[in-house]
Amino acid sequence: MAISLPKSKKILVYSLSQQEDRCKVAKYISDIPGLSAISVRATRATIWDLLVLKLDHSLSLYTHGLMELPIDLIGSELPSHSTWMQARPPLKRLRNVRRGTVIAASSHVFSSRITLDIFPQDQLTIQCLQVLALTLPADMAFSIHCSFLRRWSSRGWSTAADAEFECFSAALLEHLQLNGPSREESADAFVKLAFSPSHRRLREDPALRNLRKPPPTAPTKPFAIPNPPHPLLAPVLFGFHVLCESLRLLVHRHRDVLRFAPLLCQLALGIRPEWADYWLRLVPDAMAEWPTPENLRASM
Repeated sequence: MAISLPKSKKILVYSLSQQEDRCKVAKYISDIPGLSAISVRATRATIWDLLVLKLDHSLSLYTHGLMELPIDLIGSELPSHSTWMQARPPLKRLRNVRRGTVIAASSHVFSSRITLDIFPQDQLTIQCLQVLALTLPADMAFSIHCSFLRRWSSRGWSTAADAEFECFSAALLEHLQLNGPSREESADAFVKLAFSPSHRRLREDPALRNLRKPPPTAPTKPFAIPNPPHPLLAPVLFGFHVLCESLRLLVHRHRDVLRFAPLLCQLALGIRPEWADYWLRLVPDAMAEWPTPENLRASM
């Protein structure tokens, strides 16, 4: 619970709990310098965050407790927008309209409607973030969530297939200091066929013997496995392993298992190679090639 004090320019934050006798107790936690504050549904669909208008008239979201996430406003692409933004008076107060939509007033004349619905729509990404919140310390879970949001923002908050999960996977692997095998990408569509599972599977097909085939691919660079591995890699792997096993029982989530398996294999290579082998047998296309001692490299 937050109480805004415009005169003293402070936001008082309290923790509200209910006792056994059903009496509610408010415990003071902290105060935040600010001009105005409201609760909004922003980074998570079922948990509301605190949006604060700071003393310098900038905006920040307080989420995962009191972790601060600065907000940069991006408006429409109208030609006159940049001129209007420069001429607009600084923000002075906030007003909640509905869930993730906020009215930020600069004066009695100028006001802006801000949409902060920046929580993922992909069910697999949502569940992975929930697993991290249960298995990781709050600061690291927040850091990964922020990195995911920045990557997703750079892609225009795209909800296209796999866009959200790709951003999440990249953010997680970066924090766990893991890098998968890399190869030189080509712009030629014919050359790209050499990396497809169908090409590897049908390489010896007699019907294709006299046809032109894509040129041989360059060997992939080895999997970079940190030595020692990240201390929190094990709980993340176990949580994701249990989640993926539960998805296997749901027929309508089998596509999510196919998307999830490559990330699980990459997490497992450093500490549980047999788990990577397990998921590769269930989803053979989860990795471009099966890990071997030759393409596994420990990075000191």
